Amino acid sequence: MLPDATVPLVLGVRYYPSGQHCSDVQPGDLVLVRHTHSIFASGIRWSERLRKPLSVDRGEWRKYSDWNHAMIGIGGNQVSQEASRGDEFTDMLTYVADDYAVVALAMPATERTNVVAFAKSILGDGYGFLTIPADLFNALTGLELVLGWGNKMVCSTASCRALERAGLIPDRSPYAVTPAHLAWYFAIPCPA
Repeated sequence: MLPDATVPLVLGVRYYPSGQHCSDVQPGDLVLVRHTHSIFASGIRWSERLRKPLSVDRGEWRKYSDWNHAMIGIGGNQVSQEASRGDEFTDMLTYVADDYAVVALAMPATERTNVVAFAKSILGDGYGFLTIPADLFNALTGLELVLGWGNKMVCSTASCRALERAGLIPDRSPYAVTPAHLAWYFAIPCPA
């Protein structure tokens, strides 16, 4: 079943398996990542699998819950991401050992500018560590608890909030959106 969210139109998706590299991320592109070498990433995928929307079949949801990180394209090789140090701009070469998808979205130039402006406005803000226990609570209970302060966010929240400037209206609080939700909204399954 389709999500009860309003999303910008997907123009195209480019998948990059481990060892390949994208050097032309467009401003406002959504980048979904599957880390395969991290216990933290495995924990995210595990909790996402527990927290599927009621309207989605478990097998269908698994195609989306293999994504465990989300970023916003700034342009060229640059993306805006949330890391343990907080929001930062990162070169896509950082992800050459991971599988990822670059999702091109239809949006006017003004919206694209606004998506990037939001990403720049949170540059240097701290990481949303309080979101992690809230996400775990949500996964275990099915409820929606939101914890945080200021502009400190996790990757999927920052990506969701940036894409709100391009017309994304999620079906839940942006602070309760995971990378799997973003993948589901835009119908971007993770390749097997």
